[in-house]
Amino acid sequence: DYLHKIGAASQQLLALINDILEISRLEQGSVSMEVKPFDLCGNLDTCLAPFRTQARSEGKEFQLSMDVKNRMVKGDPARFGQIVNNLLSNAMKFTRSGERISVSLRQVDEGKRNNYLFVVEDTGAGMSEEFLPKLFDPYEREVRFGAKETMGTGLGMPIVKNLVTRMGGQITVSSALGQGTTFTVTLPFDVGEVLPAPREEQLPVQDMQLEGLTILLAEDNFLNMEIATELLQMRGAQVTPAENGQLAVEAFQRESPFFFDAILMDMQMPEMDGCQATEAIRALNRPDAQTVPIIALTANAFAEDISRTAQAGMNAHLAKPIHIEQLCAVLTKLMSEQDEARGKKPMEGK
Repeated sequence: DYLHKIGAASQQLLALINDILEISRLEQGSVSMEVKPFDLCGNLDTCLAPFRTQARSEGKEFQLSMDVKNRMVKGDPARFGQIVNNLLSNAMKFTRSGERISVSLRQVDEGKRNNYLFVVEDTGAGMSEEFLPKLFDPYEREVRFGAKETMGTGLGMPIVKNLVTRMGGQITVSSALGQGTTFTVTLPFDVGEVLPAPREEQLPVQDMQLEGLTILLAEDNFLNMEIATELLQMRGAQVTPAENGQLAVEAFQRESPFFFDAILMDMQMPEMDGCQATEAIRALNRPDAQTVPIIALTANAFAEDISRTAQAGMNAHLAKPIHIEQLCAVLTKLMSEQDEARGKKPMEGK
């Protein structure tokens, strides 16, 4: 019980520090928006994976609908993900077992530059009429319905508002105490190249276990290595440690193709950092070099850092400290995609 309370307090403190840094950067105008092609529907689905898992474990109904013709757009996928994560985190905080969270994404018009309507609706606690005008003010929180007991920084909504404005969009909210809340975000995106029609995705592992997976863990901090290894082994994974990027590349080369199911890569390491190690692995002449899922684990969660990991060839980016449920959800999704690409059934032989 003490450990759970320590963990909760640590997560709250970390969130507060990260949000203060982010709102400061946004207010000073030191945050640049990246413009690159990305799959809007795929990006949303990836962001929602851990929230689906959380909703299932907490007995909440989770609904998703997408009505998008041009799913390939040009914009900043990291910043869009930040908006999604903040809105969904709020919806999860202020709903209880048996209540519903609905997410929808709809393309409003059609042309070279389109508006996309993103809506997050919940049937949770809602907000008072008096609080709504303060919602986007830093550090303001609703306390009339017991929100004092809910962890939060009061910075999530100001960050979302700032990001939406910088992306040329608009955000509105409707809410009432005891009746839930609806956030509606309109964002303009230029259309990118066309992709095939989306397919239905399902997470194949309901309990998010990692039984039978072999994971290469690159981490130069001994304490971080110990904690991450223990968390992964508790879920059934076998872990091969590497104390820096160079040793990670050597460990990958030393084993036979497809020995490692995934790689968790720290960013700041001696000899060779995470991005350099990833580039070295992707350049190897072996069948698994291009397909093995590589996930960045780093304390740097800003868009610029996320962009650098993507350019190096990483498949996903997770901020430290490790949130094991989120990590399991991302690993499961990436492993399923890899299995399908190799013509196997999801998690076959694992």
